[in-house]
Amino acid sequence: MNPKKIPAERDFVALSTFGASARWTVVAAAVLLMITSIYLILDGAQGIGAGPISHLFDLATNPLIGLLIGVLATASIQSSTTITTLTVAAVGTGGVSVPVAIPIILGANIGTTITASIVSFSYIGHRANFRRAFTSASLHTWFNVTFVAIAFILESLFHPLQRITGSVSDSLVGEGATSTGRGLFTVFAPFIENVGADGFLGAFLPHRVASVVSILLGTALVLAAVRILNSQLSILTAAATRTMLERASGASDALGVLSGSVITAAVQASSVTVSSLLPFAVSKSLKLREILAITLGANVGTTLMALLTALAVPG
Repeated sequence: MNPKKIPAERDFVALSTFGASARWTVVAAAVLLMITSIYLILDGAQGIGAGPISHLFDLATNPLIGLLIGVLATASIQSSTTITTLTVAAVGTGGVSVPVAIPIILGANIGTTITASIVSFSYIGHRANFRRAFTSASLHTWFNVTFVAIAFILESLFHPLQRITGSVSDSLVGEGATSTGRGLFTVFAPFIENVGADGFLGAFLPHRVASVVSILLGTALVLAAVRILNSQLSILTAAATRTMLERASGASDALGVLSGSVITAAVQASSVTVSSLLPFAVSKSLKLREILAITLGANVGTTLMALLTALAVPG
């Protein structure tokens, strides 16, 4: 038996009222799982203390090593969202400083480009198609590499990113905790207290070990939540994504950037957005300039989860 493969945007069973409702319920559950996992990480970090966590990131105090950590970590799990989210959560614990986090996040922007390059090899059987697909994927790679190289040098010399982010943070929330972070923490605190290092885990393990397990469990749940969000939102937004990409053909660069931002913010995976451009490149439906504009937007849209994580951190 060889069932016919149905494109996600035409799977009317999956996208029926019941199917869509079920998928949106899973999305909501994944968001709650993401928030819970962040608080598990924070709970474990508080149990260990800032000192040991800082020692774990001692190697990353060298900006080049921090950059490599970001590249390798993202390449290994193919999710810059996960690495960036975990880095933001680590900064929220106070165990990792912003200057250490910046190179790691920059490295994540390089590591995430590998996916599209790998996908482009699926066209290797046809030389012309492979050339167009690989060229499209390479736009993402070389733009991010070039941007990171420039940003890394400027940050090492003049620290503009550290200054800008510090100023924006101070102007928005000042020195205290955000009301959003406090509110979310109040809601999730009872569950974390019952499960974390002072709850279920602490009942069976020494406090320090329970704290480490809490961090590892939270990290695993972050990865799982991102994967779930990616898979469900990719299906739910498949038709809209295809429509936006089709309309980007011949449109202005600004519309291309906006389309890339919206699509990536929806699916929370810039690699998915860029990979979905390859068929359009192969069929010559999109020009390289249009693909570049959408790719730039994808780099913007992928930051949404990190921003939400920052708002969720209570301190």
